[in-house]
Amino acid sequence: MKKILLPLMCSTVMTAFAQPTGDGWNYVSPSDPQLEIKQKYNNVNRLFVGGGVGAGIDAGTFGSQVFYEGVARFIAPKLFDLRVSYAHGAKNNAYGGKTPYHNGQISLGILFKDVTTDRNVYPEVGYEELDKETNGTVVTTTFRKYYTDYIVQERKFSGVTASVIQMGTHMWFDKTKADTAHKNYPRLDIELPDKFAIPYQSVILGFGLHTGEMMSAKAKFKYSGIKGGALSANKRKFTYRSNKVLMTNIEFLFAPVLNMGDAVYNDGASSAEVLDIRKRRMGFRVLSSMYGSEQTSRKKGGRWPFGLYLQAEMGLRPGITYGKLNISEKEWFGGFLNMPWYWKFNLGFGF
Repeated sequence: MKKILLPLMCSTVMTAFAQPTGDGWNYVSPSDPQLEIKQKYNNVNRLFVGGGVGAGIDAGTFGSQVFYEGVARFIAPKLFDLRVSYAHGAKNNAYGGKTPYHNGQISLGILFKDVTTDRNVYPEVGYEELDKETNGTVVTTTFRKYYTDYIVQERKFSGVTASVIQMGTHMWFDKTKADTAHKNYPRLDIELPDKFAIPYQSVILGFGLHTGEMMSAKAKFKYSGIKGGALSANKRKFTYRSNKVLMTNIEFLFAPVLNMGDAVYNDGASSAEVLDIRKRRMGFRVLSSMYGSEQTSRKKGGRWPFGLYLQAEMGLRPGITYGKLNISEKEWFGGFLNMPWYWKFNLGFGF
């Protein structure tokens, strides 16, 4: 039985992963009478509404979190750029603590530069299968593709940004990594356990600059100039669609509110009062994000262009800290490493 099943399984897998070959691309002029172009919209000077959902990690000097996040963005040309997001921890943290990670943000950018330019794109408008050969379990397809050039609008804009961030997280403490002689060593009303975490809530204000670019276009193409081949694409519609935004923010951060809860220990049950700990209220961040996609679809009528939602953020976050053991003899370098640096990355679907 095994000798019979094994060849059958191998045949199925190899056939499923057989790839078409061929690099033939033919140019079709936009003025070709056999090429029909129906533009649905090509206007970046309209209200943009987009967003994304995804998951990521928030890693820093004093701990890390895994979270889910949703984000929405509204861009009014030549006026403002509004971004709203909320992230929630994937599970309770801090050695059994009941306060999960959360991070809510709202950012408003006022645009002072907004320029619209033209950009050439090269959408596919036709596909012709010329031949198909089968050699055992491998299928080889020879094809020819057709493309044209099309002009879409692209906006490039810049502005000033103000943000409000409300955050709940923890500071993880590990005695084996702590500098007990450091002036920032935390004090509790009991002897410090080997490991524990202190939950805290913060409200952070951000002020800075942002820049971005976006495209918003949709057009349908039908090319009737394909005459030969095993498969004709005369009646198949191709849809080009772009709904994409790229953004970068640079902000200075200040936390007027830093409120601590009780220390949560590694048994998840004990707690104690925090008598003294270092608070750092100043910081900064650099944030880059991308929403949506740009694509050509061979499916009739096109498809909704779900693309990547990608965001990377890094900087110095206001929060509570303690002195760690330094690997450098230079005090300034050790102090530099002991600051609450963080790196946040999330990935998902955007539109």
